[in-house]
Amino acid sequence: MLTLRCTAKLRKRLHRVDDLPPSPSDGSVLGEWYADLVFRRPRQLALFVNARTLLPFVIPASPAPGILLWMGDELERILVGIGVDPARASKEAAYLHPSNVTIAPTASRQILGSMTDFKHLLHIHLDAGDSPHEASLRMADAPCSPLGMDRPRDVALSLFRK
Repeated sequence: MLTLRCTAKLRKRLHRVDDLPPSPSDGSVLGEWYADLVFRRPRQLALFVNARTLLPFVIPASPAPGILLWMGDELERILVGIGVDPARASKEAAYLHPSNVTIAPTASRQILGSMTDFKHLLHIHLDAGDSPHEASLRMADAPCSPLGMDRPRDVALSLFRK
């Protein structure tokens, strides 16, 4: 099982208000994820950020049940896009299958702060004409102070090299 730590507004949107205790990640390289809604007219997006690497990605948030169905597919695309071997990316994305995910409340203000920074970057990239996928790849190149100014892309790649 893998823990997806969602903000209260996303848990409500997913009709998962009753919080379950987080479960340990079995075999996942990246571990738990954080998720929140981003309101961007004319659509809503879901922003995911990995707790260990701060690797971000974005998917459409409508319809709401699609969030849990699409997150693994987009993670696989992002991992391949940053240079992870496609077989390893596919294996890691399988951990984000809805049947493997436990929804829990957020627990780290530092990660939530990074998510706020990514939301600002997301709007900038979308305003520049990037697709959500392209914006995700660009955000993965942003230096992050919680990572010692390393880029989420580099931190994630280092984990997959082990």
